[in-house]
Amino acid sequence: MKKLFIAMLALTIAASAAMATDTRIASIGQASTFLTDYTDIYFIPSTLVAYPRMIAAELGTGSPSGIPYQGSASITWTNNEEQTWGVMGVDVNHDFAGRQQFGTDITAINTWIGGPDALPHPDNKWHLFYAKKMGTMDLGLHLARAAGAATLEWTDSLGNEKDEASTGLWNINGSISLKPMENVTADISAAFQMLSFSGEMVTTTTLPAASSGTTTIESDGGSAILVGARAFYGMSDQLKLVPVLGFQTYSLGFKTSYAGVDTVGNTPEGGKKSQTNIAGAFGLNYQPAENVTLVGGLHFGMYGTTLEDTTGLFGGTVGIKEEKTSTLVFPGFSAGVEAKLLKWLDVRFGAGKMLTKTSTEETWHSFATGNNTRETSYTSAPFNFGFGLGLTFGTTTCRSTWAT
Repeated sequence: MKKLFIAMLALTIAASAAMATDTRIASIGQASTFLTDYTDIYFIPSTLVAYPRMIAAELGTGSPSGIPYQGSASITWTNNEEQTWGVMGVDVNHDFAGRQQFGTDITAINTWIGGPDALPHPDNKWHLFYAKKMGTMDLGLHLARAAGAATLEWTDSLGNEKDEASTGLWNINGSISLKPMENVTADISAAFQMLSFSGEMVTTTTLPAASSGTTTIESDGGSAILVGARAFYGMSDQLKLVPVLGFQTYSLGFKTSYAGVDTVGNTPEGGKKSQTNIAGAFGLNYQPAENVTLVGGLHFGMYGTTLEDTTGLFGGTVGIKEEKTSTLVFPGFSAGVEAKLLKWLDVRFGAGKMLTKTSTEETWHSFATGNNTRETSYTSAPFNFGFGLGLTFGTTTCRSTWAT
């Protein structure tokens, strides 16, 4: 048994970022890593077999103005109790792992571009799920899409302009859930994502001294890989050990081009952003009473980002040839509580504190000083706290949360 547990610990690679939009998960914060929830299906679709008939709706964790982008609705279905056809599901608008990073880079690109020809955010999201029991294993597939499109056209006495832009992200992932022995369960999942964006501005002017032309910016390679798993090792009926570990790669490049009279003084630019992230945790899931769950544990993370871009498009310093940033989180601490105070009232709260060190190395070349290198580092210890309530009406549960 000890050898099995050590092997499971070595294999457990998981990511919980995909579950951050659920109110229950947001209430408990980082300690939600050691919980199971129906929102696991967005990264671990094999867990869908535990939710064969369900309708869910969320308003998200932001302000009311953010509901069109953060709210979501989902439904799951199966044909009978034995799930002979498996379990199918569909969701509209729920966020998923990886989409947030892509959206952050789109914001950075728009800051660099400026003007009305900005790229739209990939806020149009949908999901398809399928899961089936296969002997002692549960298998699941998940296909997701996030996209955005925008067109702007105007005409005045000086000429006209037409802007067209789009962004897109395809996500496909599969997972396996298994129970190798009575007191051990494990989930293993992997996802592949394809990222793209493009924008074109066509300007036609009527004044002889003015210029006309076409400016384009588009992705030059874009992909992400997420691999993960987790295990619940039952020390007793009330106490479970939960090892967690996650791995992710992310790469996104860009290139520009100019055509027409307005190319004077404009030369094509290009750049690339690459990331490699490793994160993990080891914690406890403890139920001292039937309606009380305590969770908490230690966290660590190593995150590295490389920018190869002199324009500063991805948020780096303008003129810097290469910028490398590494972040170390160790140790991090989290704890959370979920309890049913009354038949119709649940309460949840959680907190986390992550000790973080960030280091940056920049290199550039100038004719005056030649090759240059600059290194900086700083430490921080951010603290997060969340609180939420769940109200049950018959078989319907409504949840609200507050987090900071």
